[in-house]
Amino acid sequence: MLRFLGLFLLSSSLLLHSCDEVTYPKVNSTVDPTNPVVQGNKKVLIEKFTGLGCGGCVTATKRGEELKAIYGDQMILVEVHTGPFATHNNPYWQYDFTTPAGDEYKDILSEVPGYPNSFVNRRSVGPNNLFISYSTWAQRVEEIIQEKSPFSIGLDVLKENNERKLTIKVNTTVTEALAGEHNLVVYITENGIIAPQTQPDNSTENEYVHNHVLRKAIESPWGELLFAESASPGETFENSYEITVPDKWNIDNLDIVAYVRSVDTQEILQVESIGVE
Repeated sequence: MLRFLGLFLLSSSLLLHSCDEVTYPKVNSTVDPTNPVVQGNKKVLIEKFTGLGCGGCVTATKRGEELKAIYGDQMILVEVHTGPFATHNNPYWQYDFTTPAGDEYKDILSEVPGYPNSFVNRRSVGPNNLFISYSTWAQRVEEIIQEKSPFSIGLDVLKENNERKLTIKVNTTVTEALAGEHNLVVYITENGIIAPQTQPDNSTENEYVHNHVLRKAIESPWGELLFAESASPGETFENSYEITVPDKWNIDNLDIVAYVRSVDTQEILQVESIGVE
């Protein structure tokens, strides 16, 4: 991870630490939302850095839901609460959605450079810069979903009756020859959390509905090793996890998100999600 520190530190200097709104163009999608079939099979993960005290983040959240309505299962959203608007600038201190994973991402990145901000498949958007504004999410999503992924991911989750235990199984299959180190990362997110949120006009919505909230990165924020050097088409990797869900989480509102990332480039090469039922 340390080899990326310089890259992230440079990217942090490019943007201001603020909570801003920006305008964005309308989506001119080539995807029919009733039949979103495209040439590629790669899916998109948008990780948005946010906080309860960030009014501009609400506008970005609305933008994400707009795009989700268009792209459906081809696009997965995760809200990462971290940084000043989630901690000391969070006026709703009794609600804490920060996580060790989100804080570790922030620390490795030497603070998120401005809020709201995001990664889209952690793909570089320029020299030494992975961060992308929500004003350009649509263009990046359109680009990625046309591509073929070198992985397919199968997800299954078993909820034990009358218990707060989950068994998560991830099957990852390589579909083209690959070199380099690749890791599997698994998130738990929660939908339907009612808590205050600062709005774009700096007012407070006390019963704001928070969705896609990162609750936990299983095992490690950076994932566990799938292969270190190379893999051939057809190779399959099976990973299984058992967790006990904390009482404060609504187990019926949880999603499991799994993705494969290149350790060399940080880019996410495939992502899948499944709800807990």
